[in-house]
Amino acid sequence: MTKLNRDEKVSLNVLIKICEILNTDVGNIVEYVSEYKETFNE
Repeated sequence: MTKLNRDEKVSLNVLIKICEILNTDVGNIVEYVSEYKETFNE
């Protein structure tokens, strides 16, 4: 949980353990945010 609070990388195994404890799905505790902003030409 400390790594999550510090916005550090967390392994999938850790996320699975958290999901098992909370009885939830990974999609309920994870949000993907791209490090790169995409620009679209109109």
